[in-house]
Amino acid sequence: MIRSGILTVKPLLTAIDLGVVLSPMEVAEVLIRARQLKLFEPDAVRAEIARITRPGRTGIRNARAALELVMIGDRPADSVLELRFHHGPGRMLPPYEYQWPVEVRGHKFRIDFAYPSVKVAIEVQGYETRVTRAAFDDEALRTRLLAVDGWTVVPCTWTHVQFDPMTVASDVLATLGAANYVFRG
Repeated sequence: MIRSGILTVKPLLTAIDLGVVLSPMEVAEVLIRARQLKLFEPDAVRAEIARITRPGRTGIRNARAALELVMIGDRPADSVLELRFHHGPGRMLPPYEYQWPVEVRGHKFRIDFAYPSVKVAIEVQGYETRVTRAAFDDEALRTRLLAVDGWTVVPCTWTHVQFDPMTVASDVLATLGAANYVFRG
């Protein structure tokens, strides 16, 4: 593609080609950030990989692996922090619901990771989405409404998820135990 007389590569192809130099997890993070910017969706990545795959083409294996990492159940991760939770502490937990829809007092929202049977919510809290006063207030309202509706909220930040995943998993398991969650093997 040519822009302003300069030969350029489309963002989708660039993301796939990053598989040459980045790990699958790093490419997955790129795919999520591109999705947040509304550049492309996982289906477009899948189609482009199928279109350009040929013997000797490097980076495709990592791009395919990244595409699998991006998926949490049947939907792509909405943020890098959700991806990191799912592949970090989440691997040590019983199966959960991702982006569980809730309505309390006319307010509709989704819980990042939920155990609806015992009303335990895991909310991963990224800094960049909470830098305004309004976002901070919305988060407090959301947490308060969940408490009113009987949910126990386990908040986790990037630091917790990235640098102390065992403690995060342990805390979630303890919360599930206190909520009388039935663990199935």
